[in-house]
Amino acid sequence: MAGWSAMIDGDLRGVLRGIAVALPVFREQGRATS
Repeated sequence: MAGWSAMIDGDLRGVLRGIAVALPVFREQGRATS
């Protein structure tokens, strides 16, 4: 069970990191288009 917990925790952290990296890019693109 600990393996599953660690895997899910790692996946969630990866998703959150991806969002944190992508958000500024999306904001910049939004400014560029409007």
